[in-house]
Amino acid sequence: TFFPTLPEVFVQKEKQNNQIQNQEQDNMDKDYNFKINPEISINRVTARGEKTEIYEKIEFQKKTADIYDQVINSYKEKEKSQGMKIITIDAEKPIDEISEIIWSSLKNIPIN
Repeated sequence: TFFPTLPEVFVQKEKQNNQIQNQEQDNMDKDYNFKINPEISINRVTARGEKTEIYEKIEFQKKTADIYDQVINSYKEKEKSQGMKIITIDAEKPIDEISEIIWSSLKNIPIN
């Protein structure tokens, strides 16, 4: 018969705990924060050649980005206790990279 040594038991237990934590994180509500420099955002809007909305002004975008940063930071401090996970995505990346980040964060969510 094989009896694991005490260190082996601890290692196995730690692996089990990590798996449980990963599963719990996968099951948390996920909130996505798409972070982009306001100048880049405005450039993308104007590059489309469409009529801009009243909120698509650089000063408004900068103020809005600052407020979002404050809100996200306050939630990040308590996200685990609230059963949620905030995933900040660099929205300046190409769309295929952004899609991969989102899909990889969703792939382990159980479907009921």
